[in-house]
Amino acid sequence: MILKFRYLFAVLGIVCTAASAETQKPSADAGPNVRMVDSVSPGNGNITAVRPFPEHDTETRPQNAETQQDSTLAALEEQRKRMLGDGQTAPRFPDKTAYGPGTTDASSSARTGSSQQEMMTTKQALMEKISPVSPDVIKEALSNRDKFSASLNQSVINSVPRSSSQTISLSPGASQPVVRVAPGRPTYIVFEDITGSPWPLADKVINSGGDNRFYVRSFTDTPIVLVQPLVTYGNGDIGVLLKDLPVPITIVLANTEPNASDKTFVYDSRINLRIPRRGPLAPAHSITSISKIALSSPELQSMLDGIAPADATRLKTDNPQVKAWRRGDKLYLRTTMESKTQFSKTLSSADGTHVYEMELSPFVALMQQGSTVTVKVEL
Repeated sequence: MILKFRYLFAVLGIVCTAASAETQKPSADAGPNVRMVDSVSPGNGNITAVRPFPEHDTETRPQNAETQQDSTLAALEEQRKRMLGDGQTAPRFPDKTAYGPGTTDASSSARTGSSQQEMMTTKQALMEKISPVSPDVIKEALSNRDKFSASLNQSVINSVPRSSSQTISLSPGASQPVVRVAPGRPTYIVFEDITGSPWPLADKVINSGGDNRFYVRSFTDTPIVLVQPLVTYGNGDIGVLLKDLPVPITIVLANTEPNASDKTFVYDSRINLRIPRRGPLAPAHSITSISKIALSSPELQSMLDGIAPADATRLKTDNPQVKAWRRGDKLYLRTTMESKTQFSKTLSSADGTHVYEMELSPFVALMQQGSTVTVKVEL
């Protein structure tokens, strides 16, 4: 039993020794007036209480407070010196200076200027993102683009359209008909017979100039052929087969010339090619004699195209559908009506226009839709 008590006291002694070692460690939170006491031995029953403050604390307490304040000031001064030695700026407490109206602190002004500078930088970045280019630069770029587009799409040659007609000769050794064409401009070729009636096509037109140089489209059972050059320069030709006509027709396509000094080029926007024969659509009965059709008359051909000879004088009529000229002792009429008055020569177009050469007369009898119309001419 005694051995058990001895063993218990030995264990308690070991535990108390460890606790005493932990208690003797200085605490960071302990004040200057706190003093650590020794551990209590479990074998010692006499425990001595120690006052937290030494004797006569009423006299030493002020001295200890002053000592603590001096130590604190010394520590702050030492810390400030270290900070100055490291190149840092010691913290400065705000003073008691009172600023009057309109007076600002230097640090406050610096902060305000820095804020304004940051705002200006943000505004500039936003404006550069919204409009990276100034309006003047944009206007100049658009103007240059328009000038470039205008120069790129400007035609090298000024093409002037004209409507004309000519008679084709089918005789051996005769020259081939020439049709004036312009780059990018459509030309319509219309075939007609000696009476002015349309002469339809028998088959598709043969494009000898090449599909990459000339666009050619034909309309079967119609007298119309469409031609449009795809190149600026270079001539071509096409082959045409007409109904009930035993011989083919070759037409030369005359494009603009590269060495032409005159940049204004007249082309045939529509040309009527007349075949000196009666076609399949010619009227069975006609009041016009074949012998009076002047296929080789340049005066009638010019008037049929709307261009009077230079020596012809224009006369007034009381009918707007009739145009009259006087040339020498002959009277020339251009109208869509058929003449009942005796005439010596005539020439017609596929659109129904007729030109008559007759003797001078103040009155002319014409026929329109089966009715007789009398036209007064001021000689």
